[in-house]
Amino acid sequence: DQGSERMIESYASFAGQAVRLHRAMTGKAAMVCPINEISFFAWAVEVGYFPPAGPKRKGWFKRHLVKMAVKGIEAMREADPECRFIWAEPLIHIAPRDRSGPEMRRAENARQGQFEAYDMLMGRIEPELGGAEDLIDVIGLNFYPHNQWYLQGPTIPMGHHEYRALSEMLVEVAHRYRKSIYIAETGAEGTAGPAWLHYVCDEVREAISQGAPIEGICLYPVTAYPGWDNS
Repeated sequence: DQGSERMIESYASFAGQAVRLHRAMTGKAAMVCPINEISFFAWAVEVGYFPPAGPKRKGWFKRHLVKMAVKGIEAMREADPECRFIWAEPLIHIAPRDRSGPEMRRAENARQGQFEAYDMLMGRIEPELGGAEDLIDVIGLNFYPHNQWYLQGPTIPMGHHEYRALSEMLVEVAHRYRKSIYIAETGAEGTAGPAWLHYVCDEVREAISQGAPIEGICLYPVTAYPGWDNS
C-alpha cells in the first residue's frame, strides 16, 4: 500500500539494502534517483490515472512521497555515505487562455506548481517534511513535446507564439536552484524523433551559453517507443 505510513519505513529499508548490494557487487557508490517524477506520480494518483493511494486530499500524496524520499536517503546514506542522488521531475509550461489578469495569475500559479516537489525536497517550503538542500546532487528535468499546454486546455504546438523556448525554461531552473542539471528524459514518437532531438540539443547548447550548468541529456528511450495511452 503505497499510501500507508508503513510504506515509508518499508521503502527506506529496501533503499538501504539496495545500495549495500550495489556497493558489494560493483565496489562503487550508487548514483540513485530515489523516486521518479514525484509531481507526475502525485497528480496521476489524484486524478485517477494511477490507482488510488492514501486519503483523497489534494497534495497529500505528494507530501507523502517527499517524506518517503527523505527517509530513503537517510537509509541509503547510512548504508553508504558516498551515495549521490539525482532526480527526474517534469519541466512544463502552462499558458493562459486569454490575457485577463485573473486568467494569467491562475496560469502562472499552475506553472509554478512544477517546482513544489523540488522546493519540498530542498526544505525551501514545508521544512517539516524533512527536506534539505543536500538531498539533491543533480536536478533532473523530463521534457517532451506535450509538456506545454494552455490552462485547462490543449497542448501548445512547437512554433506557436505561446510555445516557450526550452533554453529559457532551463535557465530559469538554473537560476532558481544553482545546482547541476541534466535532461533526465526526452524523446518524441516515430518520425518526430530526430527533429525533436536536434531541437533539444540546440536549446541545451543555448542554455549552456547563458550559464546554465547542464551536464548531459538522457534520450529516453534510445529506441522508438509506443505512446502510453494509444499503443
